[in-house]
Amino acid sequence: MSLGSDKPRAVLPMGHIDAIENKHKREEEPARWARIRLQDEDGAEGTFLFTFEDIKNAMVRTYAQREDLPDDGRLRTGHIGTIENLDRKDGEPATWARIRLKDEDGADNTFLFSFEEIKNAMNRASTQSEDLPPEGWLQKLQDLLD
Repeated sequence: MSLGSDKPRAVLPMGHIDAIENKHKREEEPARWARIRLQDEDGAEGTFLFTFEDIKNAMVRTYAQREDLPDDGRLRTGHIGTIENLDRKDGEPATWARIRLKDEDGADNTFLFSFEEIKNAMNRASTQSEDLPPEGWLQKLQDLLD
């Protein structure tokens, strides 16, 4: 499974991941961000900058806490759903953000993020907006040619 493209597009489809450079990297930050476009339950959407460590943790959490995943209903790709943490362990939140994302092969994968991870990714996107690809018409044309 490939978690993201190294060719950032101006307009990232909902629920897709790409890797973008951290242009003004601080010592404790990674060299690249995992950029994901998501939509919350109220319909608000935005771009989030996760660390690849966040992505890995959410993937591992999904397999370790299978009992939390509902048997019915499909969540749309890129939409944030809230589910209860049924077998809550010390230090874990009461709820998880359940998100379906598409990998580079087109396969859907479910991830369980904490809402703290989502909040951090949202804040990162606003404070490090210089890392986001430009959304001008020239970039959109380049996206079509790639």
